[in-house]
Amino acid sequence: AEVFSRTGPNGLLGLAFRAGFRGRRRRVQVLAIPLILAIVQWGIMPAVGAGLITSAPRPAVAPARSLGLPGARDVTLRAADGVRLAGWYVPGTSGAAAVLMHGSHGTRADTVSHLRMLHAAGYAVLALDARGHGQSSGQTNALGWQGVADVRGAVRFLRRQAGVDPGRIAAVGLSMGAEEALR
Repeated sequence: AEVFSRTGPNGLLGLAFRAGFRGRRRRVQVLAIPLILAIVQWGIMPAVGAGLITSAPRPAVAPARSLGLPGARDVTLRAADGVRLAGWYVPGTSGAAAVLMHGSHGTRADTVSHLRMLHAAGYAVLALDARGHGQSSGQTNALGWQGVADVRGAVRFLRRQAGVDPGRIAAVGLSMGAEEALR
């Protein structure tokens, strides 16, 4: 415990390598380097990546009234595959509408400046929490692989809103949300 407190986890790893290679021939030490790199590349990195992709924090999202925009309301809708999605809907004045999608590990709260800009331009805006993010249900996938179903559900929702022309619906995405919109 005392060694750990002085060296930390990286120091312990260094001590382990030093102890393992002490007294070994130089040739064994040099040959171990590609082995260690292979273990990191094909063992450790994929495990860390998988953990980051399938886990996202679920912070609380402020209610739509906090936006201070007329008619803003909290909504829930179903993605095309039935997953429950949470969002904000703000009516517009031009007949056009936009689905607003946040980036990986984010929430609709990360899109407030975009929402305000689109609303000021007259768009009705639906800002969503992607599945597995924020207040939406479903399995997290930070690569956005199921985002097509989310966008389809959002478009279906917007087509049912008064004042929205079904032929004038756009999608605006940030990072992962842009990938989902493009698909």
